[in-house]
Parts: sequence; C-alpha cells; structure tokens
Amino acid sequence: PLHHHPPPPHPPSLTRRCVKSHTRRPAVAQNKGPRLEGRNGEVWRRYLSGWTQERIAAEHGITQSRVSRIIAEVRESIPEEDRQAVATTVIERLDRVVAEATAILERDHPVVHQGRIVHDIVEYVRDEDGNISIGEDGNPLAAKVARLVDDSPKLQALDRILKADDARRRLLGLDAPRQTELSGTVTTTTVEPELLARLRERNARLVDPGDPGGTGD
Repeated sequence: PLHHHPPPPHPPSLTRRCVKSHTRRPAVAQNKGPRLEGRNGEVWRRYLSGWTQERIAAEHGITQSRVSRIIAEVRESIPEEDRQAVATTVIERLDRVVAEATAILERDHPVVHQGRIVHDIVEYVRDEDGNISIGEDGNPLAAKVARLVDDSPKLQALDRILKADDARRRLLGLDAPRQTELSGTVTTTTVEPELLARLRERNARLVDPGDPGGTGD
C-alpha cells in the first residue's frame, strides 16, 4: 500500500525570518509621518496657531524647554517638503507680528491715569519780573500744557520685533552652518538706536525699581 507522508515543515531559519519580518513592520509604520498624536500634536498645532511657548507650557503644565523639544521633535518628523511649507507659514505669521508692532512704534501713546490723559506743563505763566506765577492752590500756573507720552507701548513693541526677528533667523537657519532656502520675501525692520537705548534703560530699572537712574547702586 502507498503511504502518504506529510510535507516537511519549514526550515527553522525561514520560520524565524518570517516572524521577524512580521514583527518589524508595525515598528516601521509607527516611525513614518509626523508625530502629531496626543499632547505633541496639541503642542504643535497651538504653536502654528500663534501661541507662545510660555503659554503652551502653562496650558500643558510642562516647562518651556520641554515645549521646545516637542516642537523640534515634531518638526524633524515632518518630511522635508512639508517642513518648507510649515516654515513659510510661521514666517508669514512672524511678518504679521512685526507689521503690527511697527505700527505701534510709528505713533505716540499718551500717559493715562485713572482713565484720564495726563498732561505736563511746557510753559508757565510769569509775572512782569519773569517769575513763575503761583495759583491759590500753591501750584504753578500753566500757560501751555502737552500730553505726556508713554514710551512703554513702543518699548514692548520693540521687544516683540527683536524676538520675532530672532525667531525668524533661527527658522531660516541664518545663525546655523546650514541655511534653509525658502520662497517669498523676508521683511527687514530697522530699529532706531534711541529706542534700543530706552529698552536697555527700562530693563535696568526692572532690576532695581527703586533706583531712578537704573544703576542698581
């Protein structure tokens, strides 16, 4: 009689190769595409929508350095062609920030106290001898007054421009050995030296608010 013999099993090496190939495929699939799931995706989308890293960190209860790492990780996971589009979008947003801040720099802002504009005397009433006339309340009489100008909005706008320019330089790779090429026009903003000096003076006063000269002594 004829005996039926079952086919021989697969060689052990072939079986192991098949198992390994099946176990590797999910891992490869997980590494493809941008990492936009979970918290990382929320951080990235908020970053693109214009949130500052400080605000994102407060929203998620993490440090700003962690936010920076998440943004860098997501950016690295995005394909190069998509990364160029993202960079262009961010630069357009930075350009809008600079344009709005520049508009603030170009106009004066009065000092307001308790809902009223504060004025200062620029010319006093004087008597025949040239002495300043004093009113019944004991204060000098004003012949001409002018609104006090508040430089704080301009200094804040200047600070925002400097930060936006710094972010744009890092995004374009101007401070790195490798420069990223982007299509479009990059706006350059010129800052007056006097405004820079005022910003430094304000920062010095923040160190010691009780020192009018900002020397910290």
